[in-house]
Amino acid sequence: MNNLKNKILEAGIENCMFIIPMRKLNNVFGLICYTSSSDPEQSIPAIIVETRYKVHKNYKITLKGMYEGFGENHYYIDDLQSMITDGRVIMYIKQK
Repeated sequence: MNNLKNKILEAGIENCMFIIPMRKLNNVFGLICYTSSSDPEQSIPAIIVETRYKVHKNYKITLKGMYEGFGENHYYIDDLQSMITDGRVIMYIKQK
């Protein structure tokens, strides 16, 4: 299995995009946001954000949905690699 962390760091975090299954955020009075397992998942584009986890630490990775109304999902890097291998997530790297 290829090391996902190395692929991302070699390409540059800003050059990586993923298509991931996410659920839209539900909002209560503008104060509380949550997702519900009864809502359908949608495949949307997502980018890496390092506000919580740093890719170079090889632990977890945060993917933020690029469409309004979607939040962030946190993945163990090995789990995300497995999802890419299984075809549940698609990774794109911008060519330089």
